[in-house]
Amino acid sequence: MNSKPASTPVQPPVSSRRDPLLLALIAFVLGIVLAGAWFHRHHAGSSTAELSTVTKDVLGRLEMPVTVRYYSLLPAGSADGSLQAFAGRVTQLLDAMQVASNGKVEITHLENPAGTNSTAASTDGIQAFNLDKGEPCFLGLAITSGKSRETFARLQPDWEPALQYDLVRAISRVAAGNTAKPVPAAKPSPEIIDSVKNLIPDVNAVTAQQADQILHDEFM
Repeated sequence: MNSKPASTPVQPPVSSRRDPLLLALIAFVLGIVLAGAWFHRHHAGSSTAELSTVTKDVLGRLEMPVTVRYYSLLPAGSADGSLQAFAGRVTQLLDAMQVASNGKVEITHLENPAGTNSTAASTDGIQAFNLDKGEPCFLGLAITSGKSRETFARLQPDWEPALQYDLVRAISRVAAGNTAKPVPAAKPSPEIIDSVKNLIPDVNAVTAQQADQILHDEFM
C-alpha cells in the first residue's frame, strides 16, 4: 500500500508577512510627526514674543519706572478674529518687554469692554473705532513716567512689524523725560558783580525799577 507523502505547509509570500509590520512602523512614525507638529504649534502660540537685542538692551538700562496701560477693549460683535489675534500678540510683546526691563516697565492690561474701561480709554486719548459695527472698540497704549507721557491712539495689524521698535523708543523717551532736571541759572561773574556794586553801592536804597533804570542807562 502506497502512502501519500506528507503535504508541506504553504508559506505566505515574504511581502505579505512584512506588510502588517511595515504599516505599523509607518503609523508609529506618522504619529510621532503629528505629535511633534501639534507640540510645536501649541508652544509657539503660547510663547512670549521674541525681542531684539537692541530692545532688550534699552529696556535693561532704564533708570526710571514706566507704566504702560494697554487698552484691548474688543467686543465680540465689533472685532473680528484677526484683530483679536493681533491684540493677543501685542499682549505677548508687552509681557516680554516687562520681563526684559527687570520690572521697570509695568504693564496694566485693560481688556474688559464693560464698566469704566471705555471711559478711561477715551480719557487716555485712545481712539474709538468700529462704531458702525456695534459697541466701540479701543486698541491702544498710554505710556507714562512721572509727568512725561506718550499715547498710541490706535494699534493696527499693519503696524505690527515696526511696533516693537516704535514702542521701545517711546518708552525710552518717556523715561528720559522724567529724569530731565531743570537747568540751574547761570551765576554772574565776579567782574559783573563788582560793576553792579560800583553803580549801586547800596542796593537797599533803591527800588528794583530804579536799579533797572540805572543799569539800562549805563548800558546805553
